[in-house]
Amino acid sequence: MTPETRSRLTSDERRTAILTAARHVFARRGFHGAGTAEIAREAGCSEPMLYKHFASKQALFAATLEDATLCLRDRIHAMFEEGQSEFDGILAWVEKLQHDDMILEVSRLRMLGITLADDPEIRAALERSVAEMRRRVTGIVTRLQEQGQARTDVDAEQIGWLWLGFVLAAGFRFAVEGEQALPEIPKLPKTLITLMTNPASEEV
Repeated sequence: MTPETRSRLTSDERRTAILTAARHVFARRGFHGAGTAEIAREAGCSEPMLYKHFASKQALFAATLEDATLCLRDRIHAMFEEGQSEFDGILAWVEKLQHDDMILEVSRLRMLGITLADDPEIRAALERSVAEMRRRVTGIVTRLQEQGQARTDVDAEQIGWLWLGFVLAAGFRFAVEGEQALPEIPKLPKTLITLMTNPASEEV
């Protein structure tokens, strides 16, 4: 990004650039390892400019988690092809897990958020991020049950919590094992999908 380009950014564009850079840096280095100077540099702005948008590093992390959650939501919606069933859409999304950096970054941010939940602003952002994901999964499972594709003897709300567990497990494995864990990550949600699939729907 050239100095001329930097000066042309609107306030909203600058904020978006900072949040994108912060997502990459926080996911890569963790909360304590990520420096605001590095984030500002990656966003193409000065550190004082960063603090004009966010009052503290904690406020920046909270905003980054919320923004990343919304970006991931839009990314997932885009993966569902027009006319495609939600069941097929989930399977297609799972197949792309190991190749989508944003999914792994959001998993990492949520894990970091748990360790920072004593901060009220971060805890609130974490709760909203998790609630958004659980609400989406629970809604999909409920509709699949109504369509006869998912077992009705399982609680859709609990599937939402189990899905959260898989997301956190994916972030954990990637943090500990690195890229060698990527091919293994889709196996957990596939197992969950298999367990909740209505056997009768497979016979049709």
